[in-house]
Amino acid sequence: MAIAVGVSDSPAGPFRDIGHPLVDEGDWNDIDPTVFIDDDGQAYLYFGNPELRYVLLNEDMVSIDEGTGVVRIPMTAEAFGKGGHMTGTSYGEGPWFYKRNGLYYMIYAAFAEGKGHNEHFAYATSQSPTGPWVYRGVLMEEGRCFTNHPGICDFRGRSWLFYHTDELPGGSLFHRSVCVKEFSYNEDGTIGLIPR
Repeated sequence: MAIAVGVSDSPAGPFRDIGHPLVDEGDWNDIDPTVFIDDDGQAYLYFGNPELRYVLLNEDMVSIDEGTGVVRIPMTAEAFGKGGHMTGTSYGEGPWFYKRNGLYYMIYAAFAEGKGHNEHFAYATSQSPTGPWVYRGVLMEEGRCFTNHPGICDFRGRSWLFYHTDELPGGSLFHRSVCVKEFSYNEDGTIGLIPR
């Protein structure tokens, strides 16, 4: 497993691989990247299963700050809640990282305590792009599909959560459908439970 980069002169492609992995630690953790560029121009790439990790991207966006290297986020219940994933927290995979009104959000696929659960969405917030993170709770309860990854954006003054299910005919773990749900933020920036 590794995180690679494709580049193109057009957002529609064609893309070509840069010829080497951007992140390759030789373990399962190097999956599910999310990239965010902060107001100061610094780009962050978060990724990981079973741990949340990040690298600082250089201005060229195809190399990392080797001085900082790969940073492992402490996997604590205070940051990601108690859960059933192998770190003992709810954090599982599929992080989605963004900033809104000065607050940083980490939305992720999560596992409740106990075994035999499908992924739900949970989230943490921070005053800094590098933490410390504060667990804020469940964002969307689990559905039928075992694996489910989030994406959030604001568009024309409204906020949207993108996710996937296996609920269309022929759906399964590897035959998923994209769904979208509108939601609102509380005045303090927290997000209530979003119904499926």
